[in-house]
Amino acid sequence: MLLGQLPVEQGRAFFPVHEPLRLELLAGTFRSNEGPWWPIRHWLVPTSSGTGSVLVGKPEHSTAMGICTAAVQLDALMVSSLLNSWRRALRLPLAYAPARWNGPAALPPQAAAQAYIQIQQARQLGLSHQDDILTLALHRLMLHPHLHQHTGVRALIEQAVQGQAPLSQLLAPYNDNAWQRAVSDLTHAGALQ
Repeated sequence: MLLGQLPVEQGRAFFPVHEPLRLELLAGTFRSNEGPWWPIRHWLVPTSSGTGSVLVGKPEHSTAMGICTAAVQLDALMVSSLLNSWRRALRLPLAYAPARWNGPAALPPQAAAQAYIQIQQARQLGLSHQDDILTLALHRLMLHPHLHQHTGVRALIEQAVQGQAPLSQLLAPYNDNAWQRAVSDLTHAGALQ
């Protein structure tokens, strides 16, 4: 089996998993060091967080790849867009961003996996336009992971789902005070941070 040949609904498709982000996403679909890395014994991989990771190949280890490995690869470009937006947002002097990453690396560990999860969760809420998905995901990464549960924000998401307006346009009237109230409401309501 070739590393980039992944199962899709109808057969197999090739994905350039030698690209760092795609390899990071592929590695994220397996348990710790259980991927199909052999015959490479030690593969140093730059990660989206700005650090590195080592994938270890073992000759006796065989890993079956399911359709989910290809599904993650299909979203690699959107994950890349979200990671780039996240990095840009972290460089801005935002007055209110309580969930903002402040660690030693450019992004938190497993940033690509977090981005993919955010994208999938935005889709589960009914969003289908890439700009809407990325807008919600970035707001959740910077403000509160359960921002979508806030009544006012949820109503705006529903409007975007129905095609009334882009989510970014619907969220534009929110200023720092409004975001602070929304996050406070979520915190008092018991939403996990």
